[in-house]
Formats: sequence, structure tokens, C-alpha cells
Amino acid sequence: MASGTVREFDPETFALDKYIEKLSTSDPRTGIGPLRKMTVEPFDPRALLETFERSIQVLGELAERNQRRVEKLEHVCAKQEHEHNGRIAELEGTYREAFEEFQTLEDRITYVATKVVHLGDQLEGSNNRRMRAMEAIDLMKYLDEFKTKPRPNLIVFTDPGRKLEAAALINKLQSLTAELPNNDMYAKVRRHIFTKYAETEQLLVNEFIESLRSLDSRRMKEYAVALQPFGKGSGQVVTEYIHHNIPIQKFTSVDEMVVKVEKLCKKVYVQVVDIFDNAEVVMSKFIQSLLERVLQKFVDEDLGPLMASVNERERYLKRLYDLYVK
Repeated sequence: MASGTVREFDPETFALDKYIEKLSTSDPRTGIGPLRKMTVEPFDPRALLETFERSIQVLGELAERNQRRVEKLEHVCAKQEHEHNGRIAELEGTYREAFEEFQTLEDRITYVATKVVHLGDQLEGSNNRRMRAMEAIDLMKYLDEFKTKPRPNLIVFTDPGRKLEAAALINKLQSLTAELPNNDMYAKVRRHIFTKYAETEQLLVNEFIESLRSLDSRRMKEYAVALQPFGKGSGQVVTEYIHHNIPIQKFTSVDEMVVKVEKLCKKVYVQVVDIFDNAEVVMSKFIQSLLERVLQKFVDEDLGPLMASVNERERYLKRLYDLYVK
């Protein structure tokens, strides 16, 4: 009876309202089972009292059991808390040591990095000075070759695959001759270098023109860049490029001319940006050449007959206005 009652008071399944309802419907004489039909037998309160006493006893046992469980859990929690605090204290010590080691390592790395950067700067400076010294020695050797020979047999000038390298070298030599004393001792070497300078410049211009005819934009760009220090040759390739792209056909109408010139400008602009570093300057010269050699020519041919006739002045002015509007 007691064990069954204990299960009845299980905290997970116990419901107070249902338990009270059960007591109210139990037989007050026995305390169990449903309330039977009243008989002539007198009411026995001791049976109901015994039922309450048993229930109170079971509840007491259940309370003691729960109390022991609570005490056990509190003991386990206290033990685990103590162990956890110990582990935290141990980890804090380990973390503190690791942080100190890391700080020491970071300071060491910073110190070494500073030394490495300083050493790198020194090495870079030494390397740059060494490279400049070697370049100066090479230039002096080339200068000595030109001093004795008008066309020295140097591989950099004879190898067809080293045209760009030869252009850079002859530019440096030409700049170097400007620093030489202006006397007869260096007149010959100046003349020899200038001759080679002019030959190299013309060679690059010819290579650019050949690339222009084959529509090789990559090579055109290479030679255009190489010719920039030459000055004259740089302007010459721009002129050659513009002349190559100026149309020589005759237009049947102003509408046809406007449409084709607009398409041509868009096409040329894409090429100019890809080939020349000073694309805006080249494009301005191209448009100016279009105005002078195409548009002006078309206008002169279109208005010339009307302008020559005295009786066609009105048509001339009207046609001039139409061309201006378009």
C-alpha cells in the first residue's frame, strides 16, 4: 500500500486537484475505492483519518527522500565547483605564462624585423649603387667602342631580336655625350654615336610602319614606347599612324561622310588608347587631320562650283548652312 501510494505522489505525475477529487469520491469508511451507495451503517471518521495519516506519512517519506537527493546533489555540485575553480586557477596560471612568453616572443620578432629591414635597406642601397656602377662601366666600354669605330660590331646592335634594348642603350649613350667636354677629343665619338642614334631611330620607325601595315597592335605599342625618348621619331610614328588611317575615298553625300567619319573615330580611338601613352594628344592630331584632309576637302568640292557662280549665291549659302548644321 505504501509503495503504491509513493508512486502516486511521484512529482512528475502527481496532480493536486485530481488527488483531492479522488479523496472526495473515496469511501470514507475504508478510504479506498469509489464511494459506495450510502447504507444504514453509521459514518466512521477513523477510516478517513487513517487514510489522511497514511497519506501524510507517505508524503513525509517522499520529502525525506527528496531531501537526501537534494543534499547529495548539493554535495556533488560543491565538489564539482571546487574542482572547476581549481582547473580555472591552473589555467589562469598557464595562460599568464603563455601570455608572457608570447609578449617576449613578439618583442623579439619586432627587434629582429627592425634589424632585417635596416639590413635590407642597406643591401638595397648597396645593390643599387653596384648596379649603377656596373651600368656606368658598361656604358664606358660602349663609349670606348664608338670612340674608335663609327659602327662598332656590338651584338646588341647586330642582333635583330634586341632592337628595343639597342634603342635604350643608344639613348643612354646619346645622353652621356651631352656631358662630355665640348672639344675635338670627343667630337668623333659624338658624331659616331649620333649617327648610330639616327640609324636606330629610323629602324624603330620602319619597324613601327611595318607593324602598322600588318595591324600588329602589340608591336606598334612596343616601338611607340621605345621611340618616346627620341623625340623626332616619336612624332614621326604618330604622323604615319594618322596618315594610314585617314580615308582617301570620296563620299557621295554629307550624310555618308558623317556616318563613316564617326565610325572611323571610334575605331581609331580604341587603337590609339592601346598603342600610345599620350592617347589624347594623338587623337587630337588625328581629328585635326580629318578636318583638314577630309571634311575641308569635301566642303570645298561641294561648295566650290556654287561659290564660283554669281547666280548661285543663294544656293551656296543654303548649302553652307546645311553642312554647318550636320
